[in-house]
Order: sequence, then structure tokens, then C-alpha cells
Amino acid sequence: MDTIIYVRWSSAEQSKGDSKERQLGLCYDHAKRNGWNVIRPPVIEEGQSAFTGVHLRLGELGKLQREFEEDKYPNGVILLVERLDRLSREAPGQFFLWLSAMTQKGVTIATVDGNRTYRGNLDMATIIEVVVKASLANDESVAKSGRIASAWANKRARLAAGDTQVMTARIPGWLTITEERTFAVDPGRAATIKRIFEETVQGAGKHTIARRLNADEVPTFGRSSAWHASYIQKILNSPAVLGEFQPGVKPRGAARTIVDQPVADYYPAVIDADLYSRARVSMQARSRKTLGKGRRVANLFSGLGRCDTCGGKMTMRSKGAKTRADGRIVHEDYLVCDNMQRGVIRDTGDKCHNNVRFNYGVVEDAVLDAILSDALDDTHFAEGSLSHQLSIEHAQLSMDLDRLRRKAKSTLDLLGDDKGDQDVKEAYRQAKVGQDNLKIQIAEVYDRLLLARGHVSPEEHATRIASVRADMHSADEDTRHRARTTVRLAINELVSELSFHRKGRRVGVKLLSGSRNITISGEDGRITFDIAPSKVSAATSDLSDRQERARDRVLESNRSRRRQI
Repeated sequence: MDTIIYVRWSSAEQSKGDSKERQLGLCYDHAKRNGWNVIRPPVIEEGQSAFTGVHLRLGELGKLQREFEEDKYPNGVILLVERLDRLSREAPGQFFLWLSAMTQKGVTIATVDGNRTYRGNLDMATIIEVVVKASLANDESVAKSGRIASAWANKRARLAAGDTQVMTARIPGWLTITEERTFAVDPGRAATIKRIFEETVQGAGKHTIARRLNADEVPTFGRSSAWHASYIQKILNSPAVLGEFQPGVKPRGAARTIVDQPVADYYPAVIDADLYSRARVSMQARSRKTLGKGRRVANLFSGLGRCDTCGGKMTMRSKGAKTRADGRIVHEDYLVCDNMQRGVIRDTGDKCHNNVRFNYGVVEDAVLDAILSDALDDTHFAEGSLSHQLSIEHAQLSMDLDRLRRKAKSTLDLLGDDKGDQDVKEAYRQAKVGQDNLKIQIAEVYDRLLLARGHVSPEEHATRIASVRADMHSADEDTRHRARTTVRLAINELVSELSFHRKGRRVGVKLLSGSRNITISGEDGRITFDIAPSKVSAATSDLSDRQERARDRVLESNRSRRRQI
């Protein structure tokens, strides 16, 4: 009779042993002894749990079940397994219903263990046998799951008590475990991690970073022969680079879920908190889809420009590179309303009539003249200064505050309806006191940070700005790309919108929180400042520290301009 062999094991570790070979050998020998014809390669379920039923929902057995339900084997077929628990370790009632449904479809379930077959309508003795076997398998899985959960609960308790020994062999790819069961940093891999974060701060995306690492033949951390954008993203999102370990549980066959509070300083940190924070800001800026095509980072305002007539986005149209009489090569680029360009019909039934082509070069120069000195601060430039060290301290304290806030919230959740639990109340009180103390420390460090940043004179800052603008047009591709990316990120942190008006061929520039409005002539780039905006929004949690500093610089610049009038 036609036969299909099904083999399953519940964890990837078992695949390193003899589970697969043993099951296959037993099943093939059993089929041969009974004269059964194995009609296809064995169905292999690797690393899937039968305890939660995920193999039936998403695995190979689920696919096989659908074949049975679609009557793909009208003459009947034998499904051969080593034991019944290879098919399921779910609750006995659930498994019995599944097995009964399969036998009703003409499938014969056969096991090597006990040389048993189950087909058609099952009699009472067979039903009792199946339920007893399923119950034993389920009880074993429940007990094992409980033992594993208990073991990890003990490990988390040891972490909370300050135990520094390694709790699990699963560790970040840039670390190793010593004979003393402590962590050691791989210097080469740690340098790669720092490079990934630094290039992210400079504006490179995960695909670009992966391509660069592959081009430089930087060794990967695992079995993969090349770097992939998905792994770059995983590294950038991992708090483990700061030394933080987030305990979690992964029930067999289910997704990993977070439990308890993150444990600071469990791993050795391989980058500082300031670099991590600046990379997050850069990633958020990139999420606004601000990167232009190619290495030019052509449009610094992508995602910011809006047509004042229809509200549509402004898009860049290029007429290519032109050689001027003096030999300079320039790009004749224009910003136009995308809706107008494509003839899109608006909700009003009309097309957009804003057919003005705004010279990109004129707009870029005018915007940079108007805001660049306020948009850039020392965090956009080289590291190593006192302000950089204070930035690290400020970022670390901010992360500690966030961690305490999460702890207070989870402690409050623990209270639930039991408002009389004094231990939980005391833990919540301590978390709130810790938050207040950290807020004071953060304010003190921030004041020192502002003072340190004041050490750069206005003349020195103006020189830095001029150098960046020169680099934006450098003949060296990497220098040009780095400068334009830095400026693009700074603009996106400060500018909330650019509105392009048909009437008067003008561009309106709105800065963060309404701190300043600027009007630019699309003809010649003439700039008009509104240095006394009617309303400036209060500080908001939606702004990063750097955005708040940029807005404060603009407001101070406004005051200086008013004093000069």
C-alpha cells in the first residue's frame, strides 16, 4: 500500500544528533517488513514543536493534512511515524479529533512503536489507547516546559542578585565565552559594530552598509558568506551593543516574549550610549525617505517639500549635467509639483495649476544660507571633545531613566486589584524616587553640556559651516556624500515643511515648532525672515534632545536679530 513517512523533532539541537536518522531508519525498515510502498521522499519537520500545534498550522504536517482533505490520495494512503507523539503532543481531546478526522478521510495512521495501525471508525478500545498515549505525551511536554520555565526564572533571579556568570550559550555574535564562564569581546567584531553605527550616523542605510562591508571583505559573524541588510538592522536595533540583556521566554513552538526588566551591564558594551542615540536619530530621519538617488544625495528636501496649491509632494526633475562656459559641470535640477506633472485630478475635480519649476540650486543655497548655522551643532562634527563625553553621559542617564519608567509601569501593573501588596508598593515608590534623582542628574549634565558646547567660538563654528558647504561640492565622491548626508540629516531635524507657492514663485520654510518662518524668492534666492513668529510650541516629548537644542538655537538667533533691528 502507498505510504508516506513523517519525521519530526522539536528543536534544532536534536538535529545535530541521531533523531532524524533513527526515525528514518526505523520507518523504512517497518515499511519494508510490511511490504508497503513509500511513494515520495519523507516529510521532514525540523525543529517544530508538537506541543502547541504550530506544526499543524504552519508546518509540513499541516501541508500534508490539506493534501488529505483535498482527496489527493483517493485510493488511501498510510502515514507512517515512529510514535504517535511525533504527530502531536497537544491535549488528548484535540489530538483524538485530528486523528479521527484523518482516518475518516481514508488515511491509515501507522506507528513503528507497537506495530500499531489506526484506520476508519475507531473502536472503544482503540479510542482509549489513543487518548492514554496522547495524555502521557502531553503531560511530559507540560512538565518539561515547566522545568525549563523554572530554570530560567532561577537564572533571572541570579541576574537580579548581581551574578556575572554567563546564563546561556546564546550570545551576541561579537562576544565569546571564556573558560571561567564570563564574556570576552572579539576586538575585530567590536570594531565592525562601531563602524556600522558610525556609518549609520553619517546617513548610510543598511543596504549601503552591507554593500560596503562586503566590498571591504569584512568577515561576517556567523555561517553566512556575506553581510545582509536584515542583519545590519538587527544589530542597529539591539540594546546588547550597550551591554543590556532583555530576559525572555520562548515556549516551544511559539514566539519569544519579553519578561521582567532589562538587565543593564550584563554584556560588555561595545559602543557608547551617545553613538547609539545618534544612530537612532539618523535612522528616524531616514524613515522619512529623505535619501536622494545615487551617491549625490541629490535632493536635500525630499519628503519635506509640498505644493501650496494642491498639497502634493514636490519632486525633483533633472535635465542632466551641463558644462558652463568656465568649464564647471553643473546639474540643472528643478523641483516641480508631482500632481501637476502627472496630471492628477484632485478631490475638487481640478488639476493642479502650479506649473512653476523651482530651480533646485537656488532653493538649496538660500535654505542653507538661512538655517545651516542653526541646524548644525558640534554633534554633527568630529568626536573626542568634552561635549562628546558629556553627550555620552547624558544619553546613558536618559536610557537609565527610560528603563526606570518601564520598571515603574510594570510594577504598577503587578499591583492589579491587590492594592494592599506592600512589597510591590515599595518597589514602585523606589522606582519613582529613582526617576526623580535621575531627572536632577540629567538636568545637571545638560547644563554642563551646554557650557561645553559654548567653548566653540562663533568664528570657529562659521569656519566649520563653510568647510561642510565646500565639501558638499567636493570632487571626491565619499567626501561629497558624507557632507551632503550630514546636512540632509540636520535639515530634517530642524525644518518641518517647505511650501512652494505659484504666486510670486516663492518658497515658505517653516522651522520646528513654529520657531521661525522664512520666505525665499524662487527667482533669485532672496531671503526674508519672520523673526517674531506668532506662536512657538512648548517642549514636546516628540522632539529629540538634538531637535530641542536646534529649536533653542533658532529662538536665540531670533532674539539676536531683533536686537539688531
